[in-house]
Amino acid sequence: MPYFKDSIYNEQGLTLIEVLASLVLLSLLTVSILGIFTSTAKWVAKARQETTASNYASAVLEDLRLQRQIINNDNEGLLAEELLPGYGYPWEGMDARITTMEDLNPLHNLYNITVTIFRSGDTQSPILQMSTIMRKE
Repeated sequence: MPYFKDSIYNEQGLTLIEVLASLVLLSLLTVSILGIFTSTAKWVAKARQETTASNYASAVLEDLRLQRQIINNDNEGLLAEELLPGYGYPWEGMDARITTMEDLNPLHNLYNITVTIFRSGDTQSPILQMSTIMRKE
């Protein structure tokens, strides 16, 4: 019995193996939590970009509704800042291009208008396209 009694009082701390095992467990836990935060941050950044692009396209279409006299087939392919100077375009590293402005019904002046949002300088991969039918008055 004296050995048992002495061994309880002789423990001075943790062994090196116990410290290393706890560090390994802590690092595994940290890596898994950081992985969750990283993927969530990417998702949030993409959602922010798509929301901004959607708001941008809506603003361009609304500005075209206010300036209906500039709606015609000749303005297809122009950037929003070229078509509507002074309206505060471009937005946050994005360009808006009027990719479609076709006359659907000449008798009623109906136009199909599509605004495509790109990253500035990258016209190959659009972020978003928004279309509407608008009457030219």
